[in-house]
Amino acid sequence: MPPGNYKELAQYDFDAEEQQRRNDRSRSSRNLKRVLFHIIALSSLMYLSYVGVRTVARTSLKEVVVIGGNFSYTAGGVQAANVAIYDDSSKTITPLRGNQPNGTVRSLLVKGDSLYVGGEFTVSGIEGSGFAVYDLANQRWDSTGLQPLQASSGATVTVRSITASPANDNAVIVAGSFAQAGSTACRAICSLDTTNKQWSALGNGIQGDVSAVVYTGNKELIAAGSIALADNTHANVASYSLSNSTWAAVGNGGDIPGPVTAVEVNDGNESSIFAAGRSSDGSAPFLYFWNGKTWQSIGQGLQSSTDVSQLVMVPLQNTHDGNNVIESDRVLMVSGSISDSSFGNASSVLFDGQSFTPYIVSTSESGSPGAVSALFHSLASFSFTQRHFLATGVVILISIAIAAGIVFLLALIEILWTLFARRDDKVNTYDGADLDADDDSTHRPSSLLEHINAATRSTIPPSGSGLTSDPLGGAEPSAPLSDVADEPVAGGASRCAVDPGMSSSCTFRHSAPPSERTEESGGVSSWRGRAGRSGVDSRCRLSASILAKFFLQPSQG
Repeated sequence: MPPGNYKELAQYDFDAEEQQRRNDRSRSSRNLKRVLFHIIALSSLMYLSYVGVRTVARTSLKEVVVIGGNFSYTAGGVQAANVAIYDDSSKTITPLRGNQPNGTVRSLLVKGDSLYVGGEFTVSGIEGSGFAVYDLANQRWDSTGLQPLQASSGATVTVRSITASPANDNAVIVAGSFAQAGSTACRAICSLDTTNKQWSALGNGIQGDVSAVVYTGNKELIAAGSIALADNTHANVASYSLSNSTWAAVGNGGDIPGPVTAVEVNDGNESSIFAAGRSSDGSAPFLYFWNGKTWQSIGQGLQSSTDVSQLVMVPLQNTHDGNNVIESDRVLMVSGSISDSSFGNASSVLFDGQSFTPYIVSTSESGSPGAVSALFHSLASFSFTQRHFLATGVVILISIAIAAGIVFLLALIEILWTLFARRDDKVNTYDGADLDADDDSTHRPSSLLEHINAATRSTIPPSGSGLTSDPLGGAEPSAPLSDVADEPVAGGASRCAVDPGMSSSCTFRHSAPPSERTEESGGVSSWRGRAGRSGVDSRCRLSASILAKFFLQPSQG
């Protein structure tokens, strides 16, 4: 994989300016989602921790950075050393109140309102050395009820690792170089109950010195250093079962050539462990990989001046070619003072399972190659779930397409609504006055009778009743209703027969020649219209007056 592909680590931004822009856009989003890397590159080692602590007033939560190491500074006219609190929002640094640690701070952990400090130091007024607790809420050192760690004869206490136990919320695991804690025999590694500040051993314990502690989820604790089990079994990498409190060597202890200075578990997988250090004679560095069965060397190319201080698995945004050591969506970040025959010196490199790629290069104040002691972050562990993001231009185009689709859909709904509304108007609404007087399509007798029948059915008197007046002005006796039919006659004309006594002098209102009214046998009247009007049969019941009013019109000449 080309070095350029390593420029972006998934979700993690090392660019200070870009990070500041993100902070300005959404401070609250940063507190929940952002992971900020703080890397120190100095000639002397510096150990750091990223924590969330309460303000002095305890009215709100504030996110700050606690820095530890071997340094001194002046803040607000106050001389301070080895521990500092950095407020990223105000860009200010503040010392711990009270006496300052005298020595080197190597490990920090915040749990609740307590800051646990480990290393090689003493604090005036605090019994013991190498380990102390600071009350962040009350801004003072808290040694009440805490028994000090004790070193072997002629040695000093050094705490290199302080971690929170994943199996017990009230337990903090302290590891390094010491013989016991108070009256409790727990060499090199010990558990502290944060509720009552009592120490306890982990199982049968181990011997030697511990340099680093990691976890395989909530199942096992992995301790690395120069270690032997209680039965003297050599195990520079050892596992402790959190469920049954037993220790075991990881693989054959003789396979690892020397003390381990850094260890990492690949996403909690106990069958994927990395260990780095130097050979027992100190002549060469090593990087080994545990595949669940055997240890194998993967650090070819590292030169003798290399010192590894930390191993961290980090996820990638751009994947590499996967292999049987590291998956394609992540790499192993190796920090310290790294020297390789292919690129020279670097402070942090990325290892994809096959080759190293320089990532961070630093120099000391004198111009000599610098070193990165540790990388730290605001999350307890990284997520290796891949996230795929579209380019900004593609997102804009998709948004435009969605908006255009919504507009088109609304327009289509409006068109369909209008068409259905008009169709209903044509079916349900009929106004004869709107028709052209010359349109003869509605004046054939059968059609007129059909419409008249539909329009006047509710107004026709019951059968057998009579009308008392002539709608044309004449007083005539009422005529009974009778069936009327539009029947074809000779020549293709049509005939409409009604009861006798209903004669009127009138014509059809269309351009055809006037109809002729004739008398037929039996006194039945008939009208003869234009030829070609046959073919429609209808039967209706009409009174003479209704027929004259709606069907016959006075002659217009």
